[in-house]
Amino acid sequence: MKLVLFLGKIFFVGILIVVIGLFVPYDIFFDGSGLIFMLLAFLAMISMSFSITEIKAALKHALGAGGQSAAIRRSAFFWETAARNIFMLGIFATLIKFI
Repeated sequence: MKLVLFLGKIFFVGILIVVIGLFVPYDIFFDGSGLIFMLLAFLAMISMSFSITEIKAALKHALGAGGQSAAIRRSAFFWETAARNIFMLGIFATLIKFI
């Protein structure tokens, strides 16, 4: 079962690389400064909300490590917060670039 999960993760990363490779010719839509802004702001927001040990635990749980139900709930809360923050930052960066 772990082998299937591992191969699935490799397959997902491979598809992601292929999709990025297909869109490289359209780099007119790519904004490096906006990406750097989003990544730095995302890291700042996450580091203000969670400790390093909570971030490490969430990454371990995402990679398939088990744990107690309270720790897994906290990891799920981390990923929910991370998704919401990156979504809001994406909208904010788009508005800044548009204006």
